Amino acid sequence: MTDSQGAASWTAVVTEAMKNAPLYLGVILVLVWAGGQIPYFKVELPSERGYIIIVLGILLLSLGAYFAISDFRSRNGSAAKRPDIERYGITIDSHYDRQILDQTEFEITGKYRIWPSETHQLWLITKRDGFYSPQQLLETVGGTDRVWAVKYSTFRRDTWRTVGVYLVGENGQALIDTYFRCCAVIKKVNQHEPWSGIKLIGSDIVLCAERALFVR
Repeated sequence: MTDSQGAASWTAVVTEAMKNAPLYLGVILVLVWAGGQIPYFKVELPSERGYIIIVLGILLLSLGAYFAISDFRSRNGSAAKRPDIERYGITIDSHYDRQILDQTEFEITGKYRIWPSETHQLWLITKRDGFYSPQQLLETVGGTDRVWAVKYSTFRRDTWRTVGVYLVGENGQALIDTYFRCCAVIKKVNQHEPWSGIKLIGSDIVLCAERALFVR
C-alpha cells in the first residue's frame, strides 16, 4: 500500500477500504453526524434529518463489523484445519540424528500411537538444498508394537539430507501425485535428468519427525 517513496497509494487505500466498504462508510456517516456538516464542503446538515444519517451510519457499522468478524473466523477456521500431529505420536527410531551411513539403500523404522484415518497418509519426504522430495508411503509392520517401516534409496553420495515423516492431507496427496506424474514425464524425456524437488509444500503437509543423515 505504499509507493516507491514509502507514501500511501490512494488506489491501494481505496482498494483495501472497499474490502469492507460498510465499515468505512459507517464511520464516515457517524463522523458527519457528529460534526453536523459535510467536511471540506462546509455544508450544514438539516437538524431534522440528522437521525437518518446516524441510524444509517450505525447500520453500516454493524454490517461492516459482521463482515470483519466473519472474515476473522474464516481465517482462523482455515488455520484450525491444520492437523494435530501430537496425537499420532510419530517417532523415528532408526536412524539416529546426524548418523553417517555407508549404504545408499536402507530401511527407516519408527513407532506411532495412532495410525492416521483414510483422509490422511504418512509419507517419507526428504529435504535437501531447500527442496522437498516425496519418497515413499509409510506402512505398518503389524503386531502390537505399533511400528512403521519404509525403504529409502538414493544415488547421491557424500551429501547431507534431512529425512522426515510427514502427515499428509488430501490436498498434499494431490500435490505428491502431481509431483510423481511430472517426474515420470521427465524420465521419459531424459532418464538421466535429475528430478527436481518441490519448493513449497501445502499447509496440510505437516512434519512429524525428522533426522539429518549423511550418505557417503
